[in-house]
Parts: sequence; structure tokens; C-alpha cells
Amino acid sequence: MTHWSRIVSGLLVVLLLISNGYAHPGRTDANGGHYDRSTGEYHYHHGYPAHQHPGGICPYNFDDKTGQNSSTGGSSSVSGTSSSSKVSQNTNTIESNDEKEDKQDSRFQLSGIMVYAGIFGVYLLYRVIRLIYYILENRRRKKQQKELQQIERAELLRQYRGKSKQEIAHSLGMPSDVTIGDDGYPHRSEPATDTMDRYIVYVTQTGSAYHSRLSCCGYTAKKVNVVDVAQNYFPCSRCHPISENIDWYYEYRELLDKLETYQIDFS
Repeated sequence: MTHWSRIVSGLLVVLLLISNGYAHPGRTDANGGHYDRSTGEYHYHHGYPAHQHPGGICPYNFDDKTGQNSSTGGSSSVSGTSSSSKVSQNTNTIESNDEKEDKQDSRFQLSGIMVYAGIFGVYLLYRVIRLIYYILENRRRKKQQKELQQIERAELLRQYRGKSKQEIAHSLGMPSDVTIGDDGYPHRSEPATDTMDRYIVYVTQTGSAYHSRLSCCGYTAKKVNVVDVAQNYFPCSRCHPISENIDWYYEYRELLDKLETYQIDFS
């Protein structure tokens, strides 16, 4: 999804830039002007290009009276009439341009709404595509896992179906003179002392070693099978309990769990 994320992010950035371009509609105030948001400068329009009013006089409304005699009544009347007519025309032009700017503002606002709607649509599409991707990927992984389990079950069936626990343990490396007892633990007796099981050891709560005799660690010690303590204790250097490799037993227990999970019969 990294590739898709980059594409969607790029589209969002482009749309945001476009929306910023429409963010300044240029609406004028009652005086026919407004502030330029990019520069902070106030200027006038009222139907003309952006301009200033130096001395309070609009250059587009300036009435050039050069060469006219202000003392002549007729000339003054004509000039006044001409000036009034020009002001009226400018007023109509300003009103017409304000209407155009209002329509332009409406178009800008509509464009802004469409841009933001497009941004939301792209984001929504991205979320939908992402959801579909995760659903399909999850199905693919489950299917792959199921296929692997089927292959593993078929192999376990071929190797261990109908075999006894003893046969399974021996196939994993259990010594020939060791047996799996009814308690599920390995047991073996020394030839010289048939009553002594070398897989039975003793540990204390405060000690860090396991022992072959109670006399080596005290009669308050606990009797356990060596497979339960061999990973956390070390063999005593005085009584020399069993110290052979018993990793086969841990593999045996893990294999039995798999056979039970796959419902493969063994005796």
C-alpha cells in the first residue's frame, strides 16, 4: 500500500493547492475596493483594474477641465451637465461591475465547494481501496496458512499415524533403554540399582542445582522428573545426576500436541 499512499497524498496536495487558488474571490466593499490578501494592500476596482485614489480622487472619474473658463456661465452649465452625465454613467458602470463581481464570487465559492468535495471523495476512495486491500490480503494469508497446515497434516499422517508413543519418542532420539511411563515422563533405571530411576531428581526452593540423592540436598527437597527442571537448574557436581541431552523429549511433547490438534490417532 505504500505506492497507493504516495499517489493519494500527491492528489490531496494538488487539490489543496487548487483550492487555495480559489480561496480569494476578490469581493469589494461599499467603497468599491478591498484588501489584497497576498500583499495586505488596499486598492479600488469598481469596474476598473486595481488602482489607488490619490488625494481621494479616482483617476477614472477625473473630469479634465483644462482650457475652460470658469467665469462663463454657459460654459459652467455645460460643464456641469457633462460632469453629471459622466458621474451617472460611472455609477451605472460601477453597479454593473458589482453585479459581475457578485456572480464571479458565486462561481468562486461553488468552485471551492467542488474542490473540497473532490478532496473528500479522493480520501474516501483511498480508505475504501485500503479496506478492500486488507480484506483480500487477510483472505490470502488465511488460505496460504490453511494450505500449509494441510501439507503438514499429510506429512504427519504419513510418518506417525498408528504409531505408539514409545515409537514416536524413539524416532526423535530417545535412548533405547528409556521408556515413556504412564505419567507421560521418561524413565530409566541404572543396571546396578534397578530401583533408582535416573530421571528422578531432587530440588530445593533456594537451590540452583538438581540432585540424584536426598542426602545431597536435604530431606526437605522436592522430587521431580529431570525434564521439568533441566532448563532452569544445573546438575550437582557432587552427586552427578543425569546430565544427558533431553531435547528429544521437548520435541516429543510438541509433536504430540500437533498430532492431537490434527486429530491423528496414535497409541
